[in-house]
Amino acid sequence: MRQRILKELNAGKRLLLGTLAALAVASPVAIGMLHSPPMRAQDVPAARFEVASVKADPSADVRALRKFQMLPGGRLTVENVSLYGLILSAYGASARSVQMSGELDWIQEERYNIDATAEKGAVPANLPATVREERMRRMLQALLAERFKLVVRRGSKEQPVYAVTVAKGGIKMAKAAVEEKDCGEDNPCHTFMGGQGRGVHGKAVTVEDLISFVENWSDRPIIDRTELRGLYNMNTDGWVPMRERGGGNEGMDDPVRPTIFTVFEKQLGLKLEPAKAVVDVFEIEHVERPTGN
Repeated sequence: MRQRILKELNAGKRLLLGTLAALAVASPVAIGMLHSPPMRAQDVPAARFEVASVKADPSADVRALRKFQMLPGGRLTVENVSLYGLILSAYGASARSVQMSGELDWIQEERYNIDATAEKGAVPANLPATVREERMRRMLQALLAERFKLVVRRGSKEQPVYAVTVAKGGIKMAKAAVEEKDCGEDNPCHTFMGGQGRGVHGKAVTVEDLISFVENWSDRPIIDRTELRGLYNMNTDGWVPMRERGGGNEGMDDPVRPTIFTVFEKQLGLKLEPAKAVVDVFEIEHVERPTGN
C-alpha cells in the first residue's frame, strides 16, 4: 500500500492486482462468509481526500508501467492501475479472497489515473508506517465509494493459505541501506520490480510488501508468521508457476527455474508452507464507472 511501482511481465500475469485467475477461486470464498452488512460510503470513517482527480487511463499499451504511490503528507498518485487493483489495495485484500457479484470483468480491464491530496495535517509525516497506511487505505475506500459507488461486503472464513516463517538457519536477506524515516518521493521504498518469471527485486521492502507482491501469482492467500519488521534488500531468481504441493509432481523444480518454495528458502531464508487460517474475505456487490471530477 505504501509507495509501490509495479512492472508487469504481461497483461495476464500482473497487477498488484488484476488477476483473472482470481475468478476461478472466488466462488467458494463466499461459502462460510460471515453475514456482515455491506460497506457503503457512509460506513467508512470520516477521513477523506480533500481534492481528487479520477480519470480513465487512455493508454492502450498493456505493458506500460503501472504506478501506485502513497506519498508523504497524504498524497496518492496512481497511473494505469485497474479498478480491481485499487479495490485490493484499499482493503488490503488478496486476489484469492475476493468474490464479485454480477458481470464485473470490466473492473479488471479498465485502468485509471488518480491524483488525490489529503487535507493538510490529515496524514502527518511522522506517523508510524502502519498507522499511516491504514489511514490512507480508509481514505481510498471512501474515494472508491464516492466516485465508483463501490459497495463491499466483508467477512471472514477459514481456508487454505501459505504461511511464511523464518527458515532453519535464519534469513538470507540483507538489511536495506535506508530506514523508514528516509523513505519519500525522492527515495522510494516498498517498491518491487520483476515477477514470477523474473524474480522479485526490491531495495527497501518489507516481508509484508513481499507477500502482497507474490500473492498475485499464488493459488492461495499468503500470511506472515515471521514477526520480521523493517526494510530489506530482496533479490531472487524467477520461479515456475505455483502449484499446491501434493503427492504427485506438483511444486517440483524444473531444469531451468525453481519453485517459489525453493526461492523463498534458499534465497531469502524464508519458509513457505501450506496451512489453514481465518482470513478476511470480500464480496464486491456493486460498482459503477466513475463520476466526473
